[in-house]
Amino acid sequence: IYRTNNLVEQLLALSKLEALKRNEDLEQDINADAIVNEMLKIKEFEINNKKLTISYQNDGNLPIKKGFPILISMLFRNLVDNAIKYSPENAKVTIVIKDDTFSITNSDTKVLEEFLPKLGERFFRPPGQKENGSGLGIPIAIRIAKIYDCSFHMENTDEGFRITIKKVSV
Repeated sequence: IYRTNNLVEQLLALSKLEALKRNEDLEQDINADAIVNEMLKIKEFEINNKKLTISYQNDGNLPIKKGFPILISMLFRNLVDNAIKYSPENAKVTIVIKDDTFSITNSDTKVLEEFLPKLGERFFRPPGQKENGSGLGIPIAIRIAKIYDCSFHMENTDEGFRITIKKVSV
C-alpha cells in the first residue's frame, strides 16, 4: 500500500509539474537548512539502520533562492531519499550547498556509465535494483530544476555517485 501510495503521489506531482509555470510574485525565500534537516530527521531510522555518515554543509548560497517551498522540498527529498536508499552500509552521503550549486554524493556507489543518461527517464531503474522505487524521483527532480533555470548533472566521481544542480547564468 505504501509503495502504491508513493507511486501515485509521484505521478500526480510529475503531472502537475508538467503544467506548472513560475509565478515569481508568489514565491518565497527558501530555507535549505530547514528542508534538509527535516528530511534527515524523517530518514533518521534508515540512516542509523544502514550506519550511514551524513555530512551537510551550507554556505547559504543556494542555486534556488526563491521558489515554492513544497517544490524545493520535493526536489531535495527525492535526491536525499535516493542517496540514502541506494548507499550501501557504512557509506557516506555528502550534501553541499555552495556557489549557487547543490550537490549530493553517495560514496561507495557508482552507476554504470551506460545507465547514467537513462536515470532521468520516467520509470527507468537500472537492472538488479534491490531497493523499492518507481523510477520517478530523478525525473521529478530534473523537472523542478528546469523550472528554476538550473542544470542537473549526474556523474560518477572518485568520491562516488554525484548529482549536481547549478543555476544557469541568464
